[in-house]
Amino acid sequence: MKHTITSRNDLSFTARDDAGATLDWHPGRHNMLVSHDACVKRGLEFFEDLEKLADVDEFDAYTAIRLALCSNAWKPDCGEEMGFADAIARAVIIGLRAMREKGILPFDRFFDPTHSQWCSMQERIELAELQLARFKQKPWRTYEEAGFAK
Repeated sequence: MKHTITSRNDLSFTARDDAGATLDWHPGRHNMLVSHDACVKRGLEFFEDLEKLADVDEFDAYTAIRLALCSNAWKPDCGEEMGFADAIARAVIIGLRAMREKGILPFDRFFDPTHSQWCSMQERIELAELQLARFKQKPWRTYEEAGFAK
């Protein structure tokens, strides 16, 4: 059973080092007995994880792509990187096609990471408020509402 992807930490190509720092590109290499094609397939699967993350948090997905591609652990001759880069290149071409259709798009054709981060945070706030409502708890917005006097 695959786990739910809600942040960069959940991506199958990220890991944590002994100090707890995030390793942005840590694909966990297959052993040498696995075929190159299997490694490429695994790289393509990494991109599927990114698609799932982008459904939840576009800013985290954007950050994951940027950091993975700039990682010093990136090895361009390995299958995982080839598959991942292939999937990104395909997505870029689709994006470029969409950008050519300027008048048809229902959204701005340039990606604004700051706006994306704000939207993700707003969505998280709305989800948290829905969870509180389910437990019949009213979210507080001021210290007075929380019962703390100034």
